[in-house]
Amino acid sequence: MRRLLCGALLVSLGAWWVACSDASTGPPPPAPLDPNRPPTAVGAIQGQSAMVGDTVALTVSSYFADPDGDRLLYDARSSDPGVATVSAAGDTVTVVAVRRGAAAITVTASDPDGPEASQPFELTVLNSGPAAPGRIPDLELPLGQEATAEVSPSMLRRGEAAALTWADVEFWSDGSARVTVRRSKSDQDGNGATLYVGRDAATELRAIHGPDASPGAPVFGLRTGKAVSKRIGKAARAAGLVGRFSGHSPRIGMARDLVASGAGVAAVQVAGRWASPQMPSYYARAELAGDGAVARFYGEE
Repeated sequence: MRRLLCGALLVSLGAWWVACSDASTGPPPPAPLDPNRPPTAVGAIQGQSAMVGDTVALTVSSYFADPDGDRLLYDARSSDPGVATVSAAGDTVTVVAVRRGAAAITVTASDPDGPEASQPFELTVLNSGPAAPGRIPDLELPLGQEATAEVSPSMLRRGEAAALTWADVEFWSDGSARVTVRRSKSDQDGNGATLYVGRDAATELRAIHGPDASPGAPVFGLRTGKAVSKRIGKAARAAGLVGRFSGHSPRIGMARDLVASGAGVAAVQVAGRWASPQMPSYYARAELAGDGAVARFYGEE
């Protein structure tokens, strides 16, 4: 009897061990999904420099990679919007130089699930355009200086004024003139632009042209943009104007005059050949405020 009981007990324990062993060898649990990996920075975005009013556009997709092959979304921030503003559309980051200084631009790439990577670069704005109170008035100055002041309504940049030759000037029968800018910093392909010169300025140009002017001679007798800035500053001081004036001052002053006369920002942008409306809006901000909703509300426009 004792042997029978021991045998039955052993059989029961063996059956329990087999049942437990069979349960432990069932199908394995599903493998966990691969975690979403963040994008990574590739290389480094080089520092950029620009003149006041310039627009710098960068394609940034080559500076980031996503190990999972996810489509990346891009954003950008400026450390100092007073020096440079920035926006992102697709994989293009556009920076507008506002005033002289330096700003850190941070570009961020993120995938749809949230992980992100960032790349900074520095934008250096090389010059500032002082805000002129208006267009430099007609001056009684030696030949050349007078024409330099008068031609400002055409909104020439200082380098364009220095490069202007008599071959680029066409006098019209109505007393006005046209000048051709063959290349500029906003026209690196050399497509050219034709600018209007009013009758008063055209009269001064005729006076300094003379009968023996060579087509290739510089209109203002100046070879560099720096020399143009110096002449404008000297003319402003001779006129008794207060403030600091440079080669950019006539463009700013004319932008303000145009807005004050009722021209829209888009029209001023075209006239000044700016790449975007930000700069004329910034320069003429006081005039725009004077014609804005609050001024209209008070009936003071």
